[in-house]
Amino acid sequence: MKKLIKEGIGMRFNMLQNSMDSLSEAIEYYINGKKYTDERCYKFCIFMLYHSAELILKEILYREHKVLICERIEDFKNSGDIKTVGLKESLKRVHRICQIDLGRYHNYLIVLADNRNKIQHYEFNIDVETLIKVIISSFSSIEYLVHSVLNTHFDDFGDLITQEQIEELHSDQEAYIKRKRDIREDIKSNNLQKVSFECWEDKYIALPCPKCSETFLVNDDLVIKCLFCGKQYGSIEDLYNHDKNCIIADFMERELERREALFDELIECPWCNYRTVIFDKGNLRWKCAACGKSFSNDEVRDYHYMKGRDDWEAEVADMMEDPHYNHLWE
Repeated sequence: MKKLIKEGIGMRFNMLQNSMDSLSEAIEYYINGKKYTDERCYKFCIFMLYHSAELILKEILYREHKVLICERIEDFKNSGDIKTVGLKESLKRVHRICQIDLGRYHNYLIVLADNRNKIQHYEFNIDVETLIKVIISSFSSIEYLVHSVLNTHFDDFGDLITQEQIEELHSDQEAYIKRKRDIREDIKSNNLQKVSFECWEDKYIALPCPKCSETFLVNDDLVIKCLFCGKQYGSIEDLYNHDKNCIIADFMERELERREALFDELIECPWCNYRTVIFDKGNLRWKCAACGKSFSNDEVRDYHYMKGRDDWEAEVADMMEDPHYNHLWE
């Protein structure tokens, strides 16, 4: 591993660094194109997206073997400039040699390459609606490559691509809807299981990601991964521990309240105080959807006994301070 880092990290970092620079510019061009209704911005956005996607694909090839980024593999050891593969050839090698099936994203990137070539080599007469569709599909493809193929997320690149830019991209309704639709199709076509909370027998509520709040968490090898933002968690416990802003807790409270009629009992949690505790008949324990903790019958009974007692004492204290009840204490 150390030898690989020593020989390859500079090139890999430069490829990804340049890719993120191009993606950053592409987002700015896209935003300005919509803001000012400027077709030229969409054209330059296509160029930047093409460059970003091409470099990411080369990084994938490089991780398989660095010789794969050369157009002519036999030229690898020759000195001087070595011509590297373009986007379409990279796609072929990623599929045939790396054996990575990109599914619909393969076609998205082919369309991106075709439109980029039309803009660069022919008269530019593509309608704006078509360009926007190509751009949005390309954004979705790049997010998939970063999150699901490179197994990283945009936070890893520091200021090269900012969280604000990604959030601004996701705030675009068309881009947001497209990305979510693609992820749903990925989950379905790959038979992935969402990370969920079992509310009652064979009935589940998908847990949201505590970073982006989207319900696209899946089990990926030994980690839990969000397919929307790329954030990874080591376990269910780790997932709940990252819920500092109560995204999971608030979401699950709302969802359980909507289904309250289905439960025998929905009670307050001794740990987090959310009213999200239900009885798990399979394990004969109480479990909380908001914090992930579980409790025995005794723990739940003792908590609610003490809580009721505290409430009673607090009410009496308030009454003693209220002058309207002075006659009770004389």
